[in-house]
Amino acid sequence: MKMTLKKINNLNIRPIQEGDKPYIIELWYRCSMFDRGGLDAENEFTVAKLLPRSQIFVAVDSGEIVAVVLGALSHTSGWIWDLAVDPSVQRNGIGKAMVRKAENWVRSEGGKRTMLFLQHQSDELHAFYSGLNYYNVTENIMNKSL
Repeated sequence: MKMTLKKINNLNIRPIQEGDKPYIIELWYRCSMFDRGGLDAENEFTVAKLLPRSQIFVAVDSGEIVAVVLGALSHTSGWIWDLAVDPSVQRNGIGKAMVRKAENWVRSEGGKRTMLFLQHQSDELHAFYSGLNYYNVTENIMNKSL
């Protein structure tokens, strides 16, 4: 079912909870971020847990996880990665809301800028982040001052 903008206003964006992990991994697969036989989606949780200041946010609609984003802070630089929005609800502002949630968390933790790590490259992805005032630093990294 395609979400409407009115429904997005009721979207619950929250930190990850016990039991969310398999649903997040399945979402990453549905978004083609990980190949079931390739990059290890489980590893993303390990990386996030190893970082001293990190957070995983999910967007929940009617009890279903429809989006996820990871964030971490190193000194005054925040990192955002692995943003995924279920294909059935993309282009409704959820991705933007997830990035804003991660940016606000970075800012609340003392971050002065955010860096994006892009595992996959596309013109559409770069346009999305450029629209949120990020600019290219390298082929896989974009930056924004908070």
